[in-house]
Amino acid sequence: HTIDAIEDYTGNLSLEFVDYRLDKHPNIPLKNVKSVTQRMLRRFMSLRAC
Repeated sequence: HTIDAIEDYTGNLSLEFVDYRLDKHPNIPLKNVKSVTQRMLRRFMSLRAC
């Protein structure tokens, strides 16, 4: 997985992730979820900048 740089609307500032990781477990209780796809699950995972 890669994360592209985030730029402001003027193009003057850019945020680049040199190193990062995704939490192994999502921040939602799976017992409350009936049907979850991998794509949906990734939306609830925390991004940790290192």
